[in-house]
Amino acid sequence: MNRRGILDTLITYYIYYQMLYICPLGLWFAESVNKFGISSAIPSSLDSRALLFTGSGKNVAPNVGVRRISKFRFPFHTGNLASVSMPKPSNLSPILPPDFDCIKVVHSFEELASTPFGNGFNAFCWPRVLAGDYAQVVEKIGSGDGITLLEEGFLQSLPLSQAGLVAINEMLQDECLLSGLGLDPVLNCIHTYPSNDNDASISTDVYSFHADSAPVQSETWLCTYFGASSEAIRNEEAVRHVDIPKTRAHLLKLYGGQDDEGFCEFLSENCYDLHYAALPHAEPYPFGRANLWRIAVQYPDSPVPPCIHRAPRTNSPRLLLIS
Repeated sequence: MNRRGILDTLITYYIYYQMLYICPLGLWFAESVNKFGISSAIPSSLDSRALLFTGSGKNVAPNVGVRRISKFRFPFHTGNLASVSMPKPSNLSPILPPDFDCIKVVHSFEELASTPFGNGFNAFCWPRVLAGDYAQVVEKIGSGDGITLLEEGFLQSLPLSQAGLVAINEMLQDECLLSGLGLDPVLNCIHTYPSNDNDASISTDVYSFHADSAPVQSETWLCTYFGASSEAIRNEEAVRHVDIPKTRAHLLKLYGGQDDEGFCEFLSENCYDLHYAALPHAEPYPFGRANLWRIAVQYPDSPVPPCIHRAPRTNSPRLLLIS
């Protein structure tokens, strides 16, 4: 690109940012830029419709502080911004088992956020192809134990190449979108999850197939950027551990009382009633990398059963967004 071309790109980018930030006409301007191709150097990740989508904020997890942000956030690193490009998500469908009728594939963030659970659907997936170098991000984070919370300041301090910066920006953009819904998303680098080995008859850690639960209407959002992804199974391919006679008898002995209301409270308090055993014919399916998922949880009067899923057992770090 010659000197004049560079200057034109910088001027166009400056106007683009100022219009988005200070003027409602910015939405029209941004769409005009994308429509007429004023500058191919403007990062396509700045999808104004997505970044300005705030939602109703009604699906807030219980007992979690709501973190709200401004309607527009500019999380990019300093440097040669004109050279950073992030393609828009593709409309590719994830590979699912045949006749899998409880998952609905959507093609935009707005559709993912606004489609209600029902008609047998308890999981929504937005398939995407992301351009960032997430392996480099994991490398710069370094080794560790347990779960490392990835705050924005820490991510921005990592010495990364342009491809690594793209990965950071993609993760922060997703975090921004979920925050705009009134959710409280977190980015984690997971080396290992806590493992529950106290009672060998039934595992209650995240490596076990389980359903998320809440006392009020809620849902779980997640996306794996690097490492093995979560996986799930059909509800008809699993049975609760507490409904298996041998396991229930063992837990009743552990409880030391009768199979009554008190025993049910014991099961609930220890999350035994949220964990499932896969049936022999079950076909677990992976959530895949980069795909953004919204899955149903168990709560009173939910219109659908919860999505039964589990975390992967792996020796490789995992980059995860969850809310």
